[in-house]
Amino acid sequence: MADVPPAASVEEEQNEALQLKGVSFRFGGRFKGIGTFLQEVRAEYRKVSWPSRKQIAVETGVVLAVCTLLTLVVLGYDWVFAGIANRIFYGQ
Repeated sequence: MADVPPAASVEEEQNEALQLKGVSFRFGGRFKGIGTFLQEVRAEYRKVSWPSRKQIAVETGVVLAVCTLLTLVVLGYDWVFAGIANRIFYGQ
């Protein structure tokens, strides 16, 4: 029978998996990985490309225009179908 290596504990397997993902903390302490996490958050925050004030104004205008247009389209359909329903059901 071949020698079987001893099974690694669950904690060791989790630590290995985390190290493969680039996470540098180990289980056991509740707050051990906070510093690394905050450094990674800061690095990702710096990668964000924030829109300019002009871009925000233009895109907000587009959203408001599309919402207004769709509201008018739905209002028109409602008006037409209400008129049709009134003629069919009430003869008006």
